[in-house]
Amino acid sequence: MVFSAFCDILKPDKSLKNNQFWRWRMLRETIREDGLRIITKKLSRTKKLMIVIMVELGSLYDPSNRRGLAHFLEHTLFKGAADGAKKYSAIDIRLTTGNRLLSFDACTGKFALFYFAEILGERFDELIDFLICVYNNPLFPPEEIEKEKEVVTLEIIEEIGDDYENINYELKKLLWGKNSLFSANITGDIKDLKNLKRKDLVRWHKAWFIPSNTAIVGIGDVDHLVFSKRINDLIKINNKAKPRILSKHQIQKTSCPVGKEGVFEYENKERAMIGYAWKIIERLSEKEENILSLLYLLMDFTLDMEIRESRGHSYGVVSLIESYHNFGYYLSFVTEVLPAKLNFVMNLFYKILCEQPLEHNYFELKKAKIIDQISVAPEDLKNWLNEIEDKVFLRRWPVKRLDQRIRGLRQAFKSISFDDVVCLRKKILVPDNVVRVVFKPVK
Repeated sequence: MVFSAFCDILKPDKSLKNNQFWRWRMLRETIREDGLRIITKKLSRTKKLMIVIMVELGSLYDPSNRRGLAHFLEHTLFKGAADGAKKYSAIDIRLTTGNRLLSFDACTGKFALFYFAEILGERFDELIDFLICVYNNPLFPPEEIEKEKEVVTLEIIEEIGDDYENINYELKKLLWGKNSLFSANITGDIKDLKNLKRKDLVRWHKAWFIPSNTAIVGIGDVDHLVFSKRINDLIKINNKAKPRILSKHQIQKTSCPVGKEGVFEYENKERAMIGYAWKIIERLSEKEENILSLLYLLMDFTLDMEIRESRGHSYGVVSLIESYHNFGYYLSFVTEVLPAKLNFVMNLFYKILCEQPLEHNYFELKKAKIIDQISVAPEDLKNWLNEIEDKVFLRRWPVKRLDQRIRGLRQAFKSISFDDVVCLRKKILVPDNVVRVVFKPVK
């Protein structure tokens, strides 16, 4: 048994002078009796089709002695697969992803891993079998596993050499603690990587790659009924329950950080780095989330204007906001400075973040930019991927709710006032909960 939610059966609003917002409504979802979610978003102005396989299995689910397992599983999915007479070697898969698809990528986050391919809609029948075969029956050849360990080792080493990765890692340790699930790198560490066995991958795949833990998404030139029928043919009914998911109690209990400051010395550098961050564990309303996105952009722009443009003390500010879906948010702001200006910029940075009043004219500029971006978003495939992953797949929103949100998004941002932003800043940015990390070059 399946049930479907069809958002496109609604008639267009004839009061609109154009058909812009009608395009948002071509959003459908079918949920099978075993929990598999099949979601499509029809875009009328493209010949491309993006197919996305989402599995709720991220780095937060890694065993404590197998950090990086989800990420390594994502890598090894594409090292061989078979389904009856159809067999794909690692070379076959590479030839297909590199030549027969318009684009291809895979990603592991804290909560989920997914891979997606962009193809011409007319080639759906040719390529869907391949994409689902990788999901259903990866082979995990031992020789390919060992080769891929070398590849991922290099990826880990590259991250270790990335100062921006490192400073955010240290900031998260101050916020959540060294052993927290949130502080661990998604790629894991080299020691745990070396200890991973084929049986770990097989067991993890069998436990998590099941219908109740999966969504198959089509965005672009797609017919929902045709898409759903083909997916149903390829992924058989399996009523196995998914493993226990994370609870908020496991992840974070307080807004208070574990530490306040970390100062590190590093060699062979001619510049210092400063990073500030804080976490939000309160559940924000939809309106507050919209205000937060505007506040984040406003603070990033203010820092850049005050530190770079007005004083020339920094090349720029690198900001980061991570949504942890139903579990909160992480915000950080990092900059590089010459050592002689370190103390001055460090104090100025804090003052701008926590004390200095926001600029109303900057607010108006950023608000207008967001509204402009919303206007062009309806035909953006990757924008839809992000919205569906966050709201429908991980937060469990019904598609109708996402449809309503998107159709009202432009007006929602128009209604945000400067006072709304000021009030949210006061609510979420408590100076005692802000942490700082400094990287100082060794003299």
